[in-house]
Amino acid sequence: MNFFLPFRSLSSAVSPNLKAGPSVRNLLALYGLDGSIISASGPRNVLLKSDVLTYINQKQLKPRKLDDLLSGVSSGDGTSTPTKVYKSFPRPSAAKWQDIETSGMRRTIAKRLTLSKSSIPHGYMTSQCCVDKLAQLRVSMKKEGHAVSLNDMIIKTSALSLKKVPQVNASWDESNGAVKLLPTVDISIAVATPTGLITPIIKNADNLSVQQISENVKDLAERARASKLKPEEYQGGSFSISNLGMFGITQFVAVINPPQSAILAVGAIKPGVTEDERVVKMMHFTLSFDARVIDEEIAARFLANLKEVIEEPTMGLI
Repeated sequence: MNFFLPFRSLSSAVSPNLKAGPSVRNLLALYGLDGSIISASGPRNVLLKSDVLTYINQKQLKPRKLDDLLSGVSSGDGTSTPTKVYKSFPRPSAAKWQDIETSGMRRTIAKRLTLSKSSIPHGYMTSQCCVDKLAQLRVSMKKEGHAVSLNDMIIKTSALSLKKVPQVNASWDESNGAVKLLPTVDISIAVATPTGLITPIIKNADNLSVQQISENVKDLAERARASKLKPEEYQGGSFSISNLGMFGITQFVAVINPPQSAILAVGAIKPGVTEDERVVKMMHFTLSFDARVIDEEIAARFLANLKEVIEEPTMGLI
């Protein structure tokens, strides 16, 4: 059985008349000391922790044993005060644990995510967009023989917005503490594989049609799941998109994929009400951005432009 002793029970055994703080009282109780015999150096004769530590070092004292603490705590007058003992929560048995062997890719992902959250100051911003017209355009494209997904169209609209607000298509240069604007719009897309997420890259996405983007996505996703991607097909990129809408997730925040400076988290389509009380199809777009590279005004401009392109799409998207 496991036990723990709360500090309050220990410190309560020290004389209440002693001028000392909680940490000093705990220390006195732990060593079974009478604070009145130790010289106090604090203002108004307050006993300081340094006073007690000096006394302990001079006398070469050791903390009391657990059995002594369980049997009682010295009150400073030679008597023993019973200590209240609490049972801790039982530890799960070893049989309930199972170690899952991680792949090299999973370990690499773990290192990169840890690096991202520990070294990149994340900022977050969310925009809600009506996707009625974008969905209608998709239906029209399908009738014309262009079988594309809404996600393909979001990749294209994001690429156009990155061209409009190039400060988001950038990275932080750690070597000289400067922002680097990237020359091409290369969008990484999150793909789930048996060994974990991988982010293949749609290169020059702003110059591709939605149909070309759709073909690239299908090819990259298929080869990613078969572990047949070349390193240059998933390393690098200038911007990432993670879409969990197919799982019914309406809104979430994603972790930036270094050396990139931003990632767009895309939620599911849900009904919403406009200011003129119309029921429309709505989606949440949450931008996670590196605050060293992208300030709030730039992030807001990017999302505003994305909202404009999504809510008022043109056939130019094709």
